[in-house]
Amino acid sequence: MGMRAMVQNALRFDDVFVPDTHVLGQPGAGMEVARDAMAFARLGIGALCLGGMKRCAQLMLRYASRREVAGGRLLEHPVTLARLDDLTGAIGALEALVRALGAHDERGGAHGGLPQEACMACKCVASELLWEAADMLMQLLGGRGYLEPNLAPLLMRDARVMRILEGPTEALYVHLGAGAPDGACLTFAADVLDAPDLVRQVRAALQEAGAACPSYAAGELCAWTLLVAACGDGPAAPWARRRWSALLAQLKQGGAPAA
Repeated sequence: MGMRAMVQNALRFDDVFVPDTHVLGQPGAGMEVARDAMAFARLGIGALCLGGMKRCAQLMLRYASRREVAGGRLLEHPVTLARLDDLTGAIGALEALVRALGAHDERGGAHGGLPQEACMACKCVASELLWEAADMLMQLLGGRGYLEPNLAPLLMRDARVMRILEGPTEALYVHLGAGAPDGACLTFAADVLDAPDLVRQVRAALQEAGAACPSYAAGELCAWTLLVAACGDGPAAPWARRRWSALLAQLKQGGAPAA
């Protein structure tokens, strides 16, 4: 479904000599190398999703500015404007997160390296936001969205696979939630992204919910806390905070994930 070159095969080596100079990491610690590679792959997926969202916004704006509907151009329709505004906020917020994580890793990290949990959070939020963007694009184009030359089908296929590559959203959110409220994700948001007040609110809510809080809901809230922290006082902050506040209120009311 769009990734026909990605063949899934098992590869086994029997009695193969590997020189010391070709060993990654330490013998017997291959899983650590794999986890490290996967963490950077997840950050890369976040960047890919950001580019995909920008392409969706470009195609939406171009089509809506040309398409004539009853009463004027599609771009003048309130629903179109609201969706473009929502997508613009999402793009700004995700770009702030990707840049913040990339900059921290490039500097070597004054508070230690880039946590794998931060990359997990970025990958989850990014892939879900790209899927929303691709769906908005398809909806705006209507029947034309199903025509391959319009690129919408390609973007939708790419967006769909991002939600499962390098771990599906649900599994990664559960992992993040299992480590809350003292996990690396919130610690990174508080110490590195300088959002201690934000993290304090989340930790208080998680501690109050206790064992009744589903790990998925806790992990999703942690990931969005990282996103809001990366936005700081930037232009995308109000959009990110609205989504974050809804998740926080949802968790306080029982923590059931949104449909």
